[in-house]
Amino acid sequence: MLPNLSPSWSIHAAGFQSSAGAVAVLSPSSANIASIVRTGPGVYDITLDAPIAPASGIFFPVLGVTGAGLGTLFIGVTAITDTIITVTVVTVVGAPTDAFFKFIYFRFRVP
Repeated sequence: MLPNLSPSWSIHAAGFQSSAGAVAVLSPSSANIASIVRTGPGVYDITLDAPIAPASGIFFPVLGVTGAGLGTLFIGVTAITDTIITVTVVTVVGAPTDAFFKFIYFRFRVP
C-alpha cells in the first residue's frame, strides 16, 4: 500500500546512497539522516537523525542505476529499530553486492 498523500502521512526521512564502492556515501540532499555506513559487501546501516518507532512508518528502498543494470539486483530491509535501518543489496543468486540506492521513510499515525 502506498500513501495516498493524506495529511496523516508525512516524510520522516529520505536519502540517496551514491557509491558502489567499499565506502558508503550519503548524498548531501538527504534529509533527517545522520549517517550511512557500509558494514560489509552490500550491507548498509542507515542512522536517522530523529527516531521513529518501526510500527509508525513504512520504509521504501529503491535501487539506483548500477553497472550491472536494473533487474539483476534485489534490495531488502533486514533489520529496523527506532534509529537504525539495515539494508542489504544482493544479486539474483543471493550474493551481497554494493550498489547505489535511494530510500524514503514515510511516517503515519501522526497525532
